[in-house]
Amino acid sequence: SGPPLPPRIAIRIAAITAKRLLKNTALIIFHCAEQERDDFMKHLEKCATSLKRVLVVSSRFNDFSQLKTYYEQNVRVHDMEDTPLTNDPRLISCDQAFPQLLANCCKDVLPSSYGADVLYAYDRAHNTSYCKTLLRYLVCERNAVTTADSLFVHRNTLRNRLSKIDEIIGVNLDNRDERMHLLISLNMLLNASTSQEPSKL
Repeated sequence: SGPPLPPRIAIRIAAITAKRLLKNTALIIFHCAEQERDDFMKHLEKCATSLKRVLVVSSRFNDFSQLKTYYEQNVRVHDMEDTPLTNDPRLISCDQAFPQLLANCCKDVLPSSYGADVLYAYDRAHNTSYCKTLLRYLVCERNAVTTADSLFVHRNTLRNRLSKIDEIIGVNLDNRDERMHLLISLNMLLNASTSQEPSKL
């Protein structure tokens, strides 16, 4: 067994191992109303190392009747992993995988925006990364300092990129609806999985 659970954390482990998965992988689905998530995640990191397992951890939830939904979430995140889940003990958080989960949910039902399609085509034709830049800018709520820091570029470089993006697609980023559609579309184009067949539950 792994390290003892910190006593201040009230946690119910609903399911821990799915036999259909690779032998070095376990699913952790938890139902917890406490505000001790950081402590719990640190504990699970120690468990992963001690057990020599990959642990896929669900988002936190309050309604225990949603257990099946969060189990399915874990399976999808497991299936999205590009690297083999063997011989590399680590923690995989469903919260961190949310952008890709959202992209996969949207890709077959939501048409991408015109601006996103034009920019994506431009990137492919010119070997640029304007889609990534614009997505990060929108995720950072159009904060130039935060965006530049997260992309590891100078603010002037970011400013030049945004000017070029505006030249290419001319989208009004002050329009909330256009901004939301663009953000979801860029996320879908960049992060949707290319795998075809999901695991059977």
